Amino acid sequence: MRLILTFLIAALPLSGCMTSASIGSERLTATPVAVDGHLYHVYRHRDENRAEAHRVDFVVPPPSRVEVLQGGYKAIIAATGCKIPNGSLDGDQAIVTAKLDCS
Repeated sequence: MRLILTFLIAALPLSGCMTSASIGSERLTATPVAVDGHLYHVYRHRDENRAEAHRVDFVVPPPSRVEVLQGGYKAIIAATGCKIPNGSLDGDQAIVTAKLDCS
């Protein structure tokens, strides 16, 4: 019991990390974007050539990786107004990352 309590207390500070952007662990402002019934928070890196889309809604069963990549692609374009170069999109069922072409 003491071990479980110690673990829970040690993990408590991490509870605030659930929606922060993982790009360089910077504090970036999220732009919420709804795409095809899913909610994404899009984070744009300060040098403006990278972005992340975090799917933040809860869906059972979870959507496929392809569906999340397509939604993240649309969300990043909607939030940034930039193009995504071919081959730069990557991710999983929760986080999609991409390079940006804003020229």
